[in-house]
Amino acid sequence: MNSKTVAGIALLFLPFFALLAFDPAVQAQKLRYQFTPGQKIAYELRFTAIVGDTKEVREGTIYYTVKSVTDQEITLEHSGSMSTRRTMVDGRSVITIPRFGMMWNDFLSATNGKITMGPRGERVECQFHTSMPYMLGDLQTFVLEEFSSTAEPKWEKQREISIIRKKDNGFPRPPRPPFGPLGNRDSNDEIRSAREKINYEIIEADASVVKIKKSYEIRTDDKVNGKARREMTGEGEQSFDVKAGLFGSQAMSYEIKVNDEGLTLTIPVNTSYRLLSKEETESRIKVAETARKKAEADLKKMNEPVKVTDANRETLLLELQSPDKFKARAAADKLAKAIVDGDKAPISKALVEAAKSGDHFLKVAATKALVVWATPEAGSALIDMLKDPDIFTKKAALEALGKLKPKEAPEAMAALLLELGTRGDAAKALIAFGPSAEPAVAPLLADRDGWVQLEACKILEVIGTMAKPGKGSEVRRHGQRLCPQRRHKDHSVHSKTGEIATS
Repeated sequence: MNSKTVAGIALLFLPFFALLAFDPAVQAQKLRYQFTPGQKIAYELRFTAIVGDTKEVREGTIYYTVKSVTDQEITLEHSGSMSTRRTMVDGRSVITIPRFGMMWNDFLSATNGKITMGPRGERVECQFHTSMPYMLGDLQTFVLEEFSSTAEPKWEKQREISIIRKKDNGFPRPPRPPFGPLGNRDSNDEIRSAREKINYEIIEADASVVKIKKSYEIRTDDKVNGKARREMTGEGEQSFDVKAGLFGSQAMSYEIKVNDEGLTLTIPVNTSYRLLSKEETESRIKVAETARKKAEADLKKMNEPVKVTDANRETLLLELQSPDKFKARAAADKLAKAIVDGDKAPISKALVEAAKSGDHFLKVAATKALVVWATPEAGSALIDMLKDPDIFTKKAALEALGKLKPKEAPEAMAALLLELGTRGDAAKALIAFGPSAEPAVAPLLADRDGWVQLEACKILEVIGTMAKPGKGSEVRRHGQRLCPQRRHKDHSVHSKTGEIATS
């Protein structure tokens, strides 16, 4: 047999050997996460969506640190963030106002927390959940998939979920498992039950990479004209890095459909991620750590107290009286953290005038500064501020009055014990005021609200004279003792003029 014949036979069998090499059942055995304790992992994420005539691009990085690994469980710590930029579909720039307090924030930050899961991605439990837009799930677990428990080349995952729609926003929130913990303002949202289905299929493999086709769909149970009210379908490809034991990349194309009475909306969404190299990961962690330290240093510097001297006193006064409310507020903020030096009266007077400003933020800032700068002449103005509808103004005025101690203030301060939002601040201020506030607090022991009675007891325990031990009875509610003060001693609260708590 000559060499040409041997070569021909070898070529004939090459497809057969290639087929053996790509046995999906064999490749499925490779789909298992491999982590090393202390390992740091990072993924770069990118989402693109067309919403009407606007193109939204969200980009960011998610980080994992491997804390522990056993045959049954992997523990990771995660962090990450994404930012947003928008343009018109035709490329023109667009100016938008971030919708703060909503899940569609332009900056998305994952709270640092813990994830536990099995070696095939099963039993994933996440300490915190950061919902992403476009019904894409949680940022923390976006790059984690569950493999077949029996190492099948094709597998399917289904689960019941809930889709949450903000009442003041036409777009749906990401899905979450049913009956899960509610997020901010969920009580005002529409929650719809839905079913999620994900199909996976190994389509290609070699010694280093297993390629997987992924198909995805969500459909709500409720329908409009025979169509699911909310649905999302998508298809794409993932690459699993066999050596790293991690997904190396993913590219998916989705289509979200919103079907309501008189409204049909389609939103195309493309997502991708890639695993960063060790060098890239270390570089990004270093940059992020440097930025964090700089932000902390800047914040510390910003909060450092400023010593008011003859050199800067006039400047601060002029800024405080400026018609520019931003400049005036900045001056009030500085004075609130200032070290007092010299005559307080001019600044106190200027702050009282600033607190009368119609600008909400300047009023609050000036009232907070009066905690430091108030003189006796500011007492009546501070008492008037206790009637302000703004709770932050009331809280700052209470603190200032607790330090200033004008004799006319306790009654107005004690009245704020009746309001739940100011009760704690009023109690602290009255305790700071001292024994002279006792006559204003004592009548509240007979208030019809048991919690007000309790707060009065706590205050009088500190500032009351307790001149007559061993007589009377503590205030009770439903037969239960409300006053916790010194229960090991058999006495009640008493004032200078006689017994307050009576049977």
